[in-house]
Amino acid sequence: MRYRSTRLLTLTLAMSVGACTTVGPDYERPEVETGSGWIDREVGEASFVDMETWWTSLQDEELSRLMDEAMTAAPEVRIAEARRTRAAALVRRAGANLRPSAQVSADATAERQSLDANPAIGAFEGLERDQATFAIGAAASWELDLFGGGRRSREAAFYRYQAADELVRDANVSVALELARLYFAMRASQQVKTHREAIVTLRTEALFLTQLRFAEGYSSRVELETAREALADAEAELAAVSNDPRTAAMAIATLLGKPPEAELALLEDAPDLPDIAPPPRYPQADLVRRRPDVRAAERELAANVAGIGVVTAELFPEVSLTGGAGFRSLDLGNLMSEPSTFLSLGGLFSWRLFDSGRIRAEIDVAEADAEIALLAYEAAVVAALGEAETSFALFQTTSLQRNARERSLHSVIARREMAEERYNQGDTDRLNYLELRSAEIESRVDLIEAREALWKAAVSLYSTLGGGWMQNDL
Repeated sequence: MRYRSTRLLTLTLAMSVGACTTVGPDYERPEVETGSGWIDREVGEASFVDMETWWTSLQDEELSRLMDEAMTAAPEVRIAEARRTRAAALVRRAGANLRPSAQVSADATAERQSLDANPAIGAFEGLERDQATFAIGAAASWELDLFGGGRRSREAAFYRYQAADELVRDANVSVALELARLYFAMRASQQVKTHREAIVTLRTEALFLTQLRFAEGYSSRVELETAREALADAEAELAAVSNDPRTAAMAIATLLGKPPEAELALLEDAPDLPDIAPPPRYPQADLVRRRPDVRAAERELAANVAGIGVVTAELFPEVSLTGGAGFRSLDLGNLMSEPSTFLSLGGLFSWRLFDSGRIRAEIDVAEADAEIALLAYEAAVVAALGEAETSFALFQTTSLQRNARERSLHSVIARREMAEERYNQGDTDRLNYLELRSAEIESRVDLIEAREALWKAAVSLYSTLGGGWMQNDL
């Protein structure tokens, strides 16, 4: 009997080595159509590093500090990192399932047996009703991965870990985009508020002068009411923007996972930010390998392809090896003696021959999941290209608007300087000068708003091209 058991174990091991294979399709990264080139735009050259921390080119210490903090402290990033940690644990678990497992045990049992159920108790010497059993031993088991189901499971877990890693980078891009928008809105609103306050001051002086002229009969009632209306409008416009800087600063703190008041100190300064240079136009194929959301979709596709092999392996036999050894005795004093030893070796062979097509149906489901993942990946590529084209167009439009506002401001400044010179020479009154000074400040507000729109368009362009994360080749 022992000879036959040994032969069975040897045969099982031989079959394990000889039949070891991996079922299911091997993943190959699909080729996707990225078009013939950007629409009416040339391709530039620059290092990917230039895109990773694009905000440093602004040389704004506060913005750089906020970005560094956001990359680790923002709740959105931390959630993505926690999901990556979970995915890494699943990879380790899938790998552990491929290896043997072992355990040690020790037990002691005291038992009083039923005389009615076992009348032989007491009839033979040494067979007592009250007995104690002591045992200590070790057991091991190993489910052989003959057809690669376990290896495919580990592949799928690893690919999903890579997808989770890319989603951390995608969270970095998203947080960098939102933080930059809020920061630029805060700085722009600070400057707009200052200019609106200046306009109220000018309108107040203009109303005072108009009242004096009206009292002396040099101005009409219409001119007086027009001056009052202009001041009221200026005060209303100031009120509309007076809380914008504070609101933006509180939103920045919330984005970083802090109490709303945590970043109000940002309002103590109001630097004028330079314009952001547009990123180079990389070839469209580079966009596919830079965008973390696209890369995550491609890794999910790889995981779903591996999942086909996981299910396919269930069509084939399963073989498990088990073994155990230790000591078992009715007398604790004799537990570690040679007569108390025990040893067991075994193997289990099972093959599901009929299950009403359940496994075949699960394979169909896995293949459909892979097809869905492929379509999602292709859709992510198309969406990325579309977003990039839209961002390019928006940046170009806002650049033109900013340039036009600059030309308009130069013209207003020239008119104001001429009026100021005439006023100093006594050729025109102060009301005319104040009106042109107000027009100049209004033009400056328009330029600030145009520059803010350009800043946001540039940030959006960097983000759609995958900027704001560290390069990691798959």
